[in-house]
Amino acid sequence: TWYTAAIAALALLGALGGRFFIRW
Repeated sequence: TWYTAAIAALALLGALGGRFFIRW
């Protein structure tokens, strides 16, 4: 379902985007 994809995307964005945001 789209829910699983949303969770995976949020997890990836949270790990990568989160670190990038903190650095930015």
